[in-house]
Amino acid sequence: MNQTLLYVARHGQTSANAKGLFRGNLNPDLDAKGRADAEALADYFKDICLAGIFYSDKKRSTETAEAIARCHPNIPCYATESLWPWNVGMFSGQPKSPENLQKLEHYIQNPGLPIPNGESLNDFKARIRPCLMEGMELANKNGAPVLFVVHSSVVHEAGSMIHGDHNAALVEPGGIAHIYTDGVCLKAEPLFKTAPQPSGSRADTVS
Repeated sequence: MNQTLLYVARHGQTSANAKGLFRGNLNPDLDAKGRADAEALADYFKDICLAGIFYSDKKRSTETAEAIARCHPNIPCYATESLWPWNVGMFSGQPKSPENLQKLEHYIQNPGLPIPNGESLNDFKARIRPCLMEGMELANKNGAPVLFVVHSSVVHEAGSMIHGDHNAALVEPGGIAHIYTDGVCLKAEPLFKTAPQPSGSRADTVS
């Protein structure tokens, strides 16, 4: 029987998502659609027992997590900068133009190379993976899944950590993936608002 350890929810839409900009360390609020996304997530989780809610303390993820938490007033909630998206530095706020996608792809293909004013992909992975592991350990200890409310780059990393495939659990803004065990192996896959598999490079799907 499958047992979900982590729900990994992507925050609702922002104007930066809608405009096709790299978000990175930008800190926009949810837009009108994003607030609706957050309420849809709250409805999804309202009857699910959770051991805790961890979320990035960026505005977009905080607003999303707070909408869900209103349905779970007795569940502990933890805001942390450890769950920030991949800091894409100089690309933050820039359009996802073919030229910028090509430039960012260089840092994806060279994951030890820091992006100017940002961090390397390897540093991002080293920051996120312990958080995901800690969440799964807490779920095992408490016998109930843990919810993470995060950014698309963190959802990518969940798929990469479990399957070596960063596309394994992709979801749209306001979507949910989960990490679960089938009794033998850990698996990660989308549950709600599955995103189409990208036809281009990973650079086009970076938060």
